Amino acid sequence: MRTMRCLAALALVVTTGCLSTSHAIPRGELMRLAQAPPAERGERVRVVQAFAGNNQPHAQAVRADAVLVVDTGVHVHAGPPVRAPRSPGTPHPGAAQVAKQDAKHWLVVAATIAVALAFTEGARYDGWARLHPMHPVHLYGGYGEYRRVPLAQLDAGTASWARRAYVVTDEGPWQPLGRAPLNRQGFAYAVQLGRGEIAASDRTVAPGPLGRIELGYFPSKTLGVMGSLGLGWRDHALGSTVYENRAGLGLRWFPIIAGPLHLGLLGEAGISGHVDDAPMGRDSGTRSLGAGAIFELELTTRLALSARATSTLLHGEWFAELLAGLTIY
Repeated sequence: MRTMRCLAALALVVTTGCLSTSHAIPRGELMRLAQAPPAERGERVRVVQAFAGNNQPHAQAVRADAVLVVDTGVHVHAGPPVRAPRSPGTPHPGAAQVAKQDAKHWLVVAATIAVALAFTEGARYDGWARLHPMHPVHLYGGYGEYRRVPLAQLDAGTASWARRAYVVTDEGPWQPLGRAPLNRQGFAYAVQLGRGEIAASDRTVAPGPLGRIELGYFPSKTLGVMGSLGLGWRDHALGSTVYENRAGLGLRWFPIIAGPLHLGLLGEAGISGHVDDAPMGRDSGTRSLGAGAIFELELTTRLALSARATSTLLHGEWFAELLAGLTIY
C-alpha cells in the first residue's frame, strides 16, 4: 500500500510537470514592451516557461528575414474572440518502530517529489530571450477572450487589456540570453536529510537519521515563512527504537548574497512528539523552539542546494541538527 502511494505521488508530479514550448511574458514586462520602440522590442524579453497543457493556438512561424511591420492601427486577430484552451494515544511495544517505518516512507515520497520538481520547476527557463520584432504574441483577456498580435504591433491599450501573454519558441527565431538569478518570491518546497540529536527515556542523547519536509511562501526574495515537519529516529543499545517528530512554523531570512551563495538565518516554534519502545519508555510531547543558519547554493532561478545547521530546544535541552537537500521555489 505504501509503495502504491509512492508511485502515485511520483506519477502525479511527473505527468503534470512536463515543460512546454510556451513562455509567459509577465504583465509588467508586457507593458514595458508596448512602450518600447517597435524595432527594439525583441532584443531582450523576459519570459517564464510554461508547463505542458498550456498550449497556444497555432500561429505561422516568423522567419529571421521577416519584414518589420509597425502597427497600422488595425490589430491582427485570429478571428473573433474565442475561449482560451483548457489544460486538460498511549504507545505500545513497537510503536516507535512502526512510526520509524512510516517516517521512512514519507521521506521517500517527499524526496521523490523534490527530485521530480527539480527536473521540471527547477529546470524551467526563467530569464530573457531575443525574439524577432514580428514574433506572434498570444494574449488572453477576461471571459476567455483571445487575440494574437506581432510583438512590434503591440500597443498600450492591448497590453493593458491582456491578463496573460505567451510566446512560443518555434514560432520564430529564439535565442536564450540567460536565466534570471535565484528568485524565492512565491511558494517554496524543500526536503532535507541528515542527522539530528535525539534523547531517549534513559536521558541518553545520540545522533540518528533525521529528515525535514518544508512548505511555505516568500512574499519577497529574501524573507519567507516556512512550515516544517521533522521526522527522526535512533536505536537504543539493546535494539529498541526511539522515534521523534518535530513540527514547526517559522521565518527564513537571507540577508547575505555572495554570487551563487546565499546565507540566511531561521527561527521557528512548534511542537514535538516522542515515542520510545524501551521497557521503561513512554510517549511524550513538548513545545519546541529552533534557531540556526541556512546556506543555499543557487543552481537555477527556481532551484537551490540547501543546508541548515540548527539547534532545537526540547524539554529544556538543546539538540543539534545538520541537514542538506533541495529547495524548489
